[in-house]
Amino acid sequence: MGKLLLLSLFWLCSCVGSGVPDPQRLALLPPLPYRIAVGGGAMLATEQRDPGGVEVWKGGEVLRTYDGRDLEPVPFAELVGLLRRGRLASQVVALDMDDLPARERLAFGRNRPEEIERARLLAEGQGADLLLILEGLRDAPVIELGLNDRWPIATAAWLMVGLGMFIPDHSYESQVSVRATLRDVHTGAVLVDDILVSPGSVDLSLVERTTWLGIVTSILVPPPLVWSEPEEYGSSVREVAGDLIALRLLARLKRPQTLAQLRRALPLGVELVPGREGLELVVRSRQELLSLAVEMGAERRALAEASLQTLLAALRASRALDPAGEGFVYRAPLPASEGARLVRVIVGTAAGERVSTTWHQSDL
Repeated sequence: MGKLLLLSLFWLCSCVGSGVPDPQRLALLPPLPYRIAVGGGAMLATEQRDPGGVEVWKGGEVLRTYDGRDLEPVPFAELVGLLRRGRLASQVVALDMDDLPARERLAFGRNRPEEIERARLLAEGQGADLLLILEGLRDAPVIELGLNDRWPIATAAWLMVGLGMFIPDHSYESQVSVRATLRDVHTGAVLVDDILVSPGSVDLSLVERTTWLGIVTSILVPPPLVWSEPEEYGSSVREVAGDLIALRLLARLKRPQTLAQLRRALPLGVELVPGREGLELVVRSRQELLSLAVEMGAERRALAEASLQTLLAALRASRALDPAGEGFVYRAPLPASEGARLVRVIVGTAAGERVSTTWHQSDL
């Protein structure tokens, strides 16, 4: 009977949402149809660094989430790895910029055109369509939000089986933030500029938010009523803040609104859609098509010239007024990809506009 009660309590606990994005569910969402190069990083702003460490706890408050000793509290490789596992895009690549000072200059180089241009050229050389720049990390306090809606479960678990200390019954919030921008690789223009993510709320159990004395006290006092220690809950929040930032960045970028923003900002639309003869390339533009390139696979193998010219001629011949808006729409069947899983299309117009996009065959 006791085991059944315990299982029921933990099941109820799992049913109460924590607001943390589910990485598996995020991975199931459609990826952005681009090859995205990621640069910069989640480095601390210069004025927030202190090699000797800064005061983090004072007067019962957590003044800062991080102590200023670590230049990059959220490791770049971990961020990129999560974006890959979460299928942010058809392909995610780290910008070929291994030097930490160079990544730092890019992260804080919003007003330095030479840094943006250097990164743009690197991304273009890696066959990227978009450049995601992580523009540093702004440290901030951890706020104690108090009891959450799991406190009745924690109290019941304490009464029945004495394990209420393991139920996350209090919530906290780190106000640390990371800013990012998505840029067009071909022009360097900012396409999406309102990307700002924080860890959000974190639910902690008694064993994660207090000292051994508080845990001992919970023998007599229900865990939700036992005090929290700033050093304990601050450390617990710090341990998960980086992962939460990465998850919330992934969730923000995979929102349908992000793809809509990108398509509005780019000078022409390029899509692959199912057609009668396989995949069909659809281009929407206000200008005449001037150039076309198609690359297959991760190695970016170029489509045979004869096939490419046939495709370009078919697109031009199909020109019609776009019923969805101003300009023209072009359609033509895409030649067989010869087993390649990635297909990249680069389109240029007579006005000098250039847009590229990349699809993974499994997403079509």
